Amino acid sequence: MVNNSVSGVITMGRKCVSGVNTMVSKRISCVSAKGSKRISGVSTMVNKRVIVVSTIRSKRVNDVTMMGCKLVSGVSTMGRKRVSDVSTMVSKCLSGVSTWVSKSISCVSAKGSKRISCVSTMVNNIVSGVSTMGRKHISGLSTIVSKPVSGISTWVVKIVSGVSAKGSKRISGVSTMVNKRVIVSTMWRKQ
Repeated sequence: MVNNSVSGVITMGRKCVSGVNTMVSKRISCVSAKGSKRISGVSTMVNKRVIVVSTIRSKRVNDVTMMGCKLVSGVSTMGRKRVSDVSTMVSKCLSGVSTWVSKSISCVSAKGSKRISCVSTMVNNIVSGVSTMGRKHISGLSTIVSKPVSGISTWVVKIVSGVSAKGSKRISGVSTMVNKRVIVSTMWRKQ
């Protein structure tokens, strides 16, 4: 993390799209691609209000998160599917919500009949991640302390890696922390 800047690269198949998240300018952007589909999202945090705009092909999805009243709500639409997520940000974190101590970013997505939710929490230098795909549940934890957790190594050695599998697909993620900058790359490929 340099100047509160986090960069990530997502690769699915042969497509490779990069996204950069910046907290200094209070602008968060992410771009991903899968096959011939392109999904882009832009979030802007102004006065504790997070506005997420996502475009799926010709469809536009708006996601508004209010931090003032400690209510986080996210709605995503893919085709005819609608996924909503509402949680209260006191000290609790539900699926589809990322928390940076007092700041939160909501993220909910669905593909076909499958629901993919992610949870990230960063409190007291502890980073936890939980992802769910359909009925599969894959969880990983990594700490900045010197304690490794199964599937993921510690940030002390500046490397965080996790590998999970779903059906015939292999999802591998590698995060490298260099000079306090986190670079995340994810690859989806068939076994």
